[in-house]
Amino acid sequence: MAHVFISYIQENNPFADRLRARLVEAGFAVWTGDGLRAGDEWRETVDLALREAFAVVVIMSRAASTSPFIAYKWACGLGLGADVIPIVIEPAMLHPRLRALGVLDFTDARHAPWDELIGRLRIGQATRAYFAAPGAPAALDAEDHALITGELAEISDLLLAQEDDVRLISRLLAVLGRLGGTAAVHALLRALPDERPDVRYAAADALKALGKGVLPVLQAALGEEDARLREGAAMALARSAPDALAGAGEAAIPALIGVLRRDVGAQREAAVAALVRIGGAAVPALVRALDDGDWEQRALAINALARLGDPAAVPALVGMLSDEDDDLRARAASALGQIGDVGALPGLIRALGDRDGVVRWWAAEALGRTGDPAAVPALLDALRAPHEDMGTRLTVVGALARLGDAAAVPGLLALLRDEYLVLREAAARALGQIGDPAAVAGLEEALYDEQQTVREAALEALARLDTPQAREAVEQFQRSESGDWPFMALGQER
Repeated sequence: MAHVFISYIQENNPFADRLRARLVEAGFAVWTGDGLRAGDEWRETVDLALREAFAVVVIMSRAASTSPFIAYKWACGLGLGADVIPIVIEPAMLHPRLRALGVLDFTDARHAPWDELIGRLRIGQATRAYFAAPGAPAALDAEDHALITGELAEISDLLLAQEDDVRLISRLLAVLGRLGGTAAVHALLRALPDERPDVRYAAADALKALGKGVLPVLQAALGEEDARLREGAAMALARSAPDALAGAGEAAIPALIGVLRRDVGAQREAAVAALVRIGGAAVPALVRALDDGDWEQRALAINALARLGDPAAVPALVGMLSDEDDDLRARAASALGQIGDVGALPGLIRALGDRDGVVRWWAAEALGRTGDPAAVPALLDALRAPHEDMGTRLTVVGALARLGDAAAVPGLLALLRDEYLVLREAAARALGQIGDPAAVAGLEEALYDEQQTVREAALEALARLDTPQAREAVEQFQRSESGDWPFMALGQER
């Protein structure tokens, strides 16, 4: 027989005893875990009791609100499809998910809502009896099921439009999730992009409970006329578990690309998130989306390919480095950096000579991320290019440091004498990261730089090199009585 699971902490025993007595008197079977001790069998016993519960009543107090055991029980109850009913017996901070479930205020014993609690439990018990668990055949015949689901879905749409009580909407969405069917799923999808977090939580929980069986409905909804429905379907796919999308999710790719081509704003962003969640199977479709469409579509496709990180996208993104739009070229260079594949090296080297400074900046960054020392000569050429902007030069220095190749040392040593102190400082730090002993003499000279930040960077770089000559230079300047040497940077006092 299904029971009511009461979740409480030990100091709330007196109220838990009164609650159990009232519920038993009302005819409910109750489980409280009396006598259960912490140990190896605790979770197994609690999990079994939660699976058999049609409702979880959570007694919340200040202490209970911080208890991980209380949180575990109500969260599991939600995941198992039970009706979770929070009861507050003293002012306490509640998790947003609990607040969305319709909190009952028992802080004033004279006006405690016992009737409402028992009424909600009777509804939950009836729901458990008439509506099977997600995935199982419904007790209602198909005609009655469709009729009831359609009516409830219409009521849900009306409530969403009127911005009514979120607790009522959330409860209704939970029932729709238990019912299932196309009409119920569509109502949940229209609720998923709602501005109110509690409504979004309830819709997402209900959709999640429906499992893989809902994927065909989501795919079909991507082609509906209702833009909010398309957005909700894309969001639901984006939140689906990877294993659920591994096979069936691929069938949704054409429809998601259709949303990307047709819609704007939030619908497109949700579609991109879903495509990224599907994984590598979405790469060919996203690559095709680079060839046509408006600017936003192409930009979102580039961003999605960057997030996927699949080397299969590299040729298409290298091709985007020749696009007429400066911003799209910069996005493509950034995406290639996130993927980090050496196959992009020739295209990125050419992009170091792009007319747009932002493109050059991202190309340098990306070359550093490829990990291929073959990029060093081109980066050094960019470093010496006349009239190159400061941002790109600094990015080049960072890329050389990341690559860590000794071939960069002569060019960085020359930079220690640059007119700009930020470049001298960056070069000194990069030489320390590369760690080549050939840099020692140049770093010793930089210890006499007129700027303290450069001297600090040179001293730290020498300490990192840790060769006999470098150690001698560090010790000599630590003993020196002249100059403003940054000994505190090395954790020592003069």
